[in-house]
Amino acid sequence: MSFDENDISDQTPDDCWKWAIFYVNRDDPRILVPKLSGLGFTLNFGRKISYLVVAALVALVAFPLVSSFIG
Repeated sequence: MSFDENDISDQTPDDCWKWAIFYVNRDDPRILVPKLSGLGFTLNFGRKISYLVVAALVALVAFPLVSSFIG
């Protein structure tokens, strides 16, 4: 499947959506894809960098909470 970044229509195959909230497609080069419903974007969990993004967001939230209990 080829992807045109200028095409704003839904290019996400239905079989790549898990529980209608997680998009997993290793062949899709995009990291952010339009949500299946509603506004906004979601991560393409077929790309390894998506897991790094989630880990970084968790660390940004967890670090202040942990440091407030320690210090």
